[in-house]
Amino acid sequence: MKRLGMILACCGAMALVGGTLLAVPDEPLPETSEKKNPPAEEKGPVLRGAHAIMAKVCQLSEDQKKKIAERQAERNQALKQYQLDNAEKLKSLQENLKKAKQASNKEAIKRARKELASLSAQQGKISKKARDDIMAVLTDQQKVKWRQYNLFTSVKRSFNTAELTDEQLKKIEILCEKTDPTVDPSDAKARLAMRHRLCAQVEKNILTDEQRGRSVMIMIQRLFKKADLTEEQLVQIKAEYTKLMAKVDPANVQARAGVQQKLIEKVKSDILTEKQRDAMTSKKPPQKTEKPKLY
Repeated sequence: MKRLGMILACCGAMALVGGTLLAVPDEPLPETSEKKNPPAEEKGPVLRGAHAIMAKVCQLSEDQKKKIAERQAERNQALKQYQLDNAEKLKSLQENLKKAKQASNKEAIKRARKELASLSAQQGKISKKARDDIMAVLTDQQKVKWRQYNLFTSVKRSFNTAELTDEQLKKIEILCEKTDPTVDPSDAKARLAMRHRLCAQVEKNILTDEQRGRSVMIMIQRLFKKADLTEEQLVQIKAEYTKLMAKVDPANVQARAGVQQKLIEKVKSDILTEKQRDAMTSKKPPQKTEKPKLY
């Protein structure tokens, strides 16, 4: 009996350790806590990922958090059941697609992809319903707040290479808060147009000349990675970009895209050496060398 008790104690300890390793807390744990294991009734609903951020941004009530946690659980259960019900069908379709590719059968490939897309769409409906149900928990004001937050993070992500300052981020946040609150969040085209307008305003009125050039130069370096551009060439490219941009309105998205295309063509025709052009068409990976500074 003693031996059995020791075994059970060890198993319990291992389970506790395993649970600790797998759990990812939303907030850093405090160094000390008077209540290490509060009673279950004192624990609030657990929201993770985007919904944990939503709770903070929209200042959700405890009742709203509880409802969202319930919607999350319903979605997870529905997705789990869907995957169980369709596991064999998915495996069969994937095998069909693999065989079709091996046989270079275009019709079979097209058919298998269509069936896989249909299966994926059914799963997407479950996720969409969950998103709609969760958004229904929010008040109209909270929905606007959440849309503005998502718009802000999207615009901010577009300028990752610009290394925006806190002051610039605050200006972008204010721009997002001033956007039309009546825009339908489900209208992808309208959302994209709004994002483009905001990015154009940031590009024109908030970024510095150095920041505008930096993102383009990083794009050029990635595009011509195999050419292993020299520092002298980067200086040439930057000067060419500055010259081209002087002739267009930075707020014009199409004009900026045209400048970038002209810059790419200029690099190909006038700046690359013959050796670098050959390297661009080669299938061999580029040699690792110390990258020159952009500025």
